[in-house]
Amino acid sequence: MRKYKRRSVACVGEDRISNLPDHLIASVLERVPVQDAVKTSIISKIWRYRWTEMKALLPRSRSMDATLIKKRSQGAQSYHFNLCYELPSYVFLCLELKKLKLKNCFFKPPLNFEGFLNLKDLFLRRNDFGANLCGAKINLPQHKQLSLHKCTNVYNFNIKLTKLQNLTVIACPDAMLTTMLSNMTRIKCFFVDAQFLKIFTAENIPKWFPHPVNSLKRMWFRKFQHGDVDQLNGALCLLQKSPNLKTLGMPLEMLGAKHPLHFCVVSGEPRVDVGPASNYLESPNLDCTLDRLQTVEIRYLEGSKPELLFIKLLLAHSPSLQKFNLRPSEASDVQKRLDIAVDIMQFPQPSTKAKMFYLNPNLYTCIC
Repeated sequence: MRKYKRRSVACVGEDRISNLPDHLIASVLERVPVQDAVKTSIISKIWRYRWTEMKALLPRSRSMDATLIKKRSQGAQSYHFNLCYELPSYVFLCLELKKLKLKNCFFKPPLNFEGFLNLKDLFLRRNDFGANLCGAKINLPQHKQLSLHKCTNVYNFNIKLTKLQNLTVIACPDAMLTTMLSNMTRIKCFFVDAQFLKIFTAENIPKWFPHPVNSLKRMWFRKFQHGDVDQLNGALCLLQKSPNLKTLGMPLEMLGAKHPLHFCVVSGEPRVDVGPASNYLESPNLDCTLDRLQTVEIRYLEGSKPELLFIKLLLAHSPSLQKFNLRPSEASDVQKRLDIAVDIMQFPQPSTKAKMFYLNPNLYTCIC
């Protein structure tokens, strides 16, 4: 019987994964929970610090191992946290961060934390700043985009911004907007609740904006009330300081049955006196021409006299206007919507290219 000698084949194949380009390995690690990415450090010496080259870390749960992260997390450039507890302290060690997105976090930096020196984009939603940030200024020298949505205790968020370009503050009633706007020379987009317009008075505007804000191209005032003289005054003051503005959006306050400015849908008559706002708009309040304004959108029109006068004012001072979107309130009936359209179409407008779009109140579009 013929004997066959067993042949042993040594499989010394190359490590295909380890030999992939660095950017591909980093891309793979960014798609797994950070704990699993850190575990790859025990594979070999080559893999020991691979995970530190990731540009984004994906957390898995609140039971993260902060000890491992703390050692070598300085290379990460992007974080996205959606947690319901105190923000991990190792995040404040990532000094190379360029983008940070936090949701449902308790923001409490260490006492010796001075700021993210390379951060450019910060998005905060439903974060609580507590009472621990008073007096501690966070420096963001490269920061360009700041978004605050439904955050609490924002007055404790003391930040220094010198290169801010896009600012969004929504549903944060205690935000210190004056601090955020300490340097508006570079601002391009300004999206805020209309309640903040009350701080832009004729007395304050010269102090904050001694010169026109030539960089400002887009403004959006949420829940604007044309019946509020202070909001009207603030809006017109900002328009006067924005000679290069191209886009203006104004979703009006959606008035409910218990709102003090509620309009009766049946009678179409306001339950409050809008005389002061109407008188204010009938006087020459806009001394400049909005030469660059091209697009305007106003939502939830009720057809009140202040609303119509404000639209008339914008049309008269916008020679370059190209598109004007008007969306009536869902609560208004067909006859009311027709009356609003007829009134607006009679307003004079210097722009020969302007097109009026009377939009379906049940359909949503956004010019931003």
